[in-house]
Parts: sequence; structure tokens; C-alpha cells
Amino acid sequence: MPLRVGLLLDHPSPHMVALLDALGRREDCTVQVVYCGQSAPGRRWGAPAGSLPYTFSSGTTLPVGLKLNPCLVRSLNGVAANVWIVNIGYTSPSALLAVWWLRKSGIPWVYMGEPPRLRGRVLETLKAPLLEFVLRHADGVVGTGKAAEAIFEKWIGATKPTASVPYYVDLEDFLSLPPPPAPREDVAVEFITASQMVQRKGLDILLSACELLPESGWRLTLAGTGRLRRKHETGFGKRWQRERVRFIGESLMRNVLPCFPGSTCLSSHLVGMVGAWLCRRRWQLAFRSSPRPGHFSP
Repeated sequence: MPLRVGLLLDHPSPHMVALLDALGRREDCTVQVVYCGQSAPGRRWGAPAGSLPYTFSSGTTLPVGLKLNPCLVRSLNGVAANVWIVNIGYTSPSALLAVWWLRKSGIPWVYMGEPPRLRGRVLETLKAPLLEFVLRHADGVVGTGKAAEAIFEKWIGATKPTASVPYYVDLEDFLSLPPPPAPREDVAVEFITASQMVQRKGLDILLSACELLPESGWRLTLAGTGRLRRKHETGFGKRWQRERVRFIGESLMRNVLPCFPGSTCLSSHLVGMVGAWLCRRRWQLAFRSSPRPGHFSP
């Protein structure tokens, strides 16, 4: 008999669709998803829920994205699962309620998440006990990548199994693009980044790095939204005209894909650091870019 898996998620996300679809193709398990919310706060992703059956637990989103689902126990009870995967923010009341219910019911479960970010002494004091509570009662931990797994291992030691399941993004549309033309000194180098415009992406560092570049011979396109977009548009706009640096809004496929042919793509994670390194090397990275857009051979 196939293993019956319940999967508890914050909300539909494009980062999870590939994993959900891969689970749906397996013959050794069946999976049902319970979402704590219809969409991510401040984002317009729609509802990319994947191919698995799913339900939404009624509730609300508190400030800073915390989920509160008073009917969550009823939603979880409605899924006949042998094992649960809990992938919601560990500081949310709904996460703590789910942990309490799973502990009471005796159903095995694992916690899955991104690397915990305990920034500052105050936040660490508030969040660390909640993370410890969740990890202490989980039967295993899954990190969204090796770095996340390593951080969780430091919290739990060698007492429980851990695994890495990184986010998967289908790059077929990008890889189907023709190879970029060979760089020429009389043609501007095109740079593009697609990321959230939030503090941890380091776009302020990217601005400082761009100031090291020559006055001509390059252009930069920034795709994405976030609470710091207006600040970054103002900061870049004070230094360069729109012909040099442009913001194109949401990093949807239809907005970003036309920008990629012939472009050098900057990583969406710590993009400022990548940009700073790039600018120190000047054009060397662009001249060594691989035939596949978005991949580097520095």
C-alpha cells in the first residue's frame, strides 16, 4: 500500500510546484496538501498549486506573515496521512498548533524549511525557543538546500535524520534561448538580475559596485518588487539615466525572458555581492560567460 503523506504549507508558491508535481508522479506514495493561506503577503503569485490535491484551511495572516488558522486541527484531521511534512514558518501560531496536534496524535512528521534567520539579539531571544520547540518534536528535518540542512544539523546535532531538498526552478525556457553572441567592445554589456527588492538581496551593494564601472559600455536591468523598490529606484536614478539602469517590475517569466539573450545574469541570492565581485573583475566574467544564459564560468 502506498505511503500516505500530508504536506502542510504556508501558501501556494512557484518554488514548490516542481516538488509537488514530482511527488504526484511517484507510485509509492500519495500526497495531499493543506495550505494555511491563499497567497503570500505582498506578492502576486496567483495560485501555482501544482498537480496534487489540496485544501485551504480557513484563517488569517498576521503582521510579518504569521499564519493563524483556528480550524487547522480540523483540516489536518481531514487528511488520512501516515506521515506529515510541515513546511510553514516556525514562528507562526499555526506551526505551533500543528506541532502540538502531531505530537498528540502520534503521527510521525518532519519539519522542512529555509535556513532560520535569527537577526539580532532581540529576535534571537524571541525566535530561538520557538525553533527549538519545533525541532525537538520533529522526527526529522529537511532543509531547502545543503546550507539549510547544515544549519539545522547544528541545532539538533546527530540526534535525528536530516536531508536536503533544494528549490527547483525549471530553466527550460531560458536554456532554449540561442547562445549569446561573442562580446564586442562596441556593444554594451547587458546585466540583469531578478530578485525580491529586500535588504538581504544586497542591491545597495550592487549600486556601489556599479559606481566602479566606466560611464559607458554597460546596461543593467532589475526585475522584481519589494518594499525597497522605490528606495533603489531613487538611488540608482540619482546616478544613472533610465537608458543605463531600468526597473521592469515583477520578475514574471514574460517580463524577464526577453531580457536574457546576450545578457549576463546575476544571482538572485546576495546579488549585490555577485555584482561587486563582477565589477571588480570588470568585464572578465562577461567575456567568459558560458553558452547557457544565466550560467557562469568565471
